[in-house]
Amino acid sequence: MLADPHDTQDAFQATFLVLVRKARALWVRDSLGPWLHQVAYRTASCARSAAARRRRHERAAALLSTREGRTEVDHELERVLHQEIDRLPQRYRAAVVLCDLEGRSHE
Repeated sequence: MLADPHDTQDAFQATFLVLVRKARALWVRDSLGPWLHQVAYRTASCARSAAARRRRHERAAALLSTREGRTEVDHELERVLHQEIDRLPQRYRAAVVLCDLEGRSHE
Protein backbone atom coordinates (compact mmCIF):
# COMPACT_ATOMS: atom_id res chain seq x y z
CA MET A 1 0.00 0.00 0.00
CA LEU A 2 2.94 2.34 0.63
CA ALA A 3 5.68 2.86 -1.91
CA ASP A 4 8.31 4.32 0.40
CA PRO A 5 9.94 1.74 2.69
CA HIS A 6 10.41 4.37 5.39
CA ASP A 7 6.68 5.15 5.40
CA THR A 8 5.99 1.42 5.55
CA GLN A 9 8.25 1.00 8.57
CA ASP A 10 6.60 4.00 10.29
CA ALA A 11 3.12 2.58 9.66
CA PHE A 12 4.22 -0.82 10.99
CA GLN A 13 5.53 0.73 14.19
CA ALA A 14 2.43 2.90 14.59
CA THR A 15 0.22 -0.18 14.28
CA PHE A 16 1.92 -1.86 17.18
CA LEU A 17 1.89 1.33 19.23
CA VAL A 18 -1.90 1.33 18.84
CA LEU A 19 -1.91 -2.29 20.03
CA VAL A 20 0.15 -1.42 23.09
CA ARG A 21 -2.06 1.55 23.96
CA LYS A 22 -5.33 -0.37 23.56
CA ALA A 23 -4.20 -3.78 24.82
CA ARG A 24 -6.15 -3.62 28.07
CA ALA A 25 -9.37 -2.49 26.39
CA LEU A 26 -9.29 -5.14 23.65
CA TRP A 27 -11.63 -8.03 23.84
CA VAL A 28 -10.80 -10.34 20.97
CA ARG A 29 -12.49 -13.71 21.07
CA ASP A 30 -10.85 -15.60 18.19
CA SER A 31 -7.82 -13.85 16.85
CA LEU A 32 -5.96 -10.59 17.05
CA GLY A 33 -4.96 -10.82 13.36
CA PRO A 34 -8.06 -9.24 11.77
CA TRP A 35 -8.01 -6.39 14.28
CA LEU A 36 -4.31 -5.73 13.63
CA HIS A 37 -4.95 -5.89 9.89
CA GLN A 38 -7.62 -3.17 10.13
CA VAL A 39 -5.38 -0.97 12.27
CA ALA A 40 -2.47 -1.49 9.86
CA TYR A 41 -4.70 -0.69 6.89
CA ARG A 42 -5.99 2.54 8.47
CA THR A 43 -2.50 3.55 9.56
CA ALA A 44 -1.08 2.94 6.08
CA SER A 45 -3.96 4.85 4.53
CA CYS A 46 -3.27 7.85 6.77
CA ALA A 47 0.44 7.63 5.99
CA ARG A 48 -0.33 7.57 2.27
CA SER A 49 -2.54 10.65 2.58
CA ALA A 50 0.14 12.44 4.58
CA ALA A 51 2.78 11.57 1.97
CA ALA A 52 0.55 12.89 -0.83
CA ARG A 53 -0.10 16.08 1.14
CA ARG A 54 3.65 16.46 1.76
CA ARG A 55 4.38 16.03 -1.96
CA ARG A 56 1.79 18.71 -2.83
CA HIS A 57 3.38 21.12 -0.36
CA GLU A 58 6.85 20.35 -1.70
CA ARG A 59 5.69 20.97 -5.29
CA ALA A 60 4.09 24.26 -4.26
CA ALA A 61 7.30 25.32 -2.48
CA ALA A 62 9.37 24.39 -5.54
CA LEU A 63 7.03 26.38 -7.76
CA LEU A 64 7.25 29.34 -5.40
CA SER A 65 11.05 29.21 -5.43
CA THR A 66 11.09 29.28 -9.25
CA ARG A 67 8.77 32.30 -9.15
CA GLU A 68 11.19 34.06 -6.81
CA GLY A 69 13.77 33.93 -9.59
CA ARG A 70 11.28 35.65 -11.86
CA THR A 71 10.67 38.42 -9.33
CA GLU A 72 14.26 39.58 -9.80
CA VAL A 73 13.49 39.97 -13.50
CA ASP A 74 10.22 41.72 -12.59
CA HIS A 75 12.07 44.17 -10.34
CA GLU A 76 14.52 44.92 -13.13
CA LEU A 77 11.66 45.45 -15.59
CA GLU A 78 9.89 47.71 -13.11
CA ARG A 79 13.05 49.78 -12.64
CA VAL A 80 13.52 50.21 -16.40
CA LEU A 81 9.83 51.05 -16.85
CA HIS A 82 10.01 53.81 -14.23
CA GLN A 83 13.16 55.20 -15.82
CA GLU A 84 11.43 55.42 -19.19
CA ILE A 85 8.30 56.99 -17.66
CA ASP A 86 10.51 59.60 -15.96
CA ARG A 87 11.88 60.54 -19.39
CA LEU A 88 8.39 61.49 -20.65
CA PRO A 89 7.26 65.11 -20.58
CA GLN A 90 5.16 65.94 -17.51
CA ARG A 91 1.79 66.09 -19.35
CA TYR A 92 2.25 62.58 -20.82
CA ARG A 93 3.82 61.17 -17.68
CA ALA A 94 0.80 62.06 -15.53
CA ALA A 95 -1.58 60.30 -17.94
CA VAL A 96 0.55 57.14 -18.10
CA VAL A 97 0.97 56.96 -14.33
CA LEU A 98 -2.68 57.64 -13.53
CA CYS A 99 -4.27 55.47 -16.23
CA ASP A 100 -1.81 52.64 -16.76
CA LEU A 101 -0.10 52.23 -13.39
CA GLU A 102 -2.81 53.30 -10.95
CA GLY A 103 -5.76 52.01 -12.97
CA ARG A 104 -7.72 55.26 -13.05
CA SER A 105 -10.22 56.02 -15.80
CA HIS A 106 -9.45 58.34 -18.71
CA GLU A 107 -11.95 60.85 -17.36
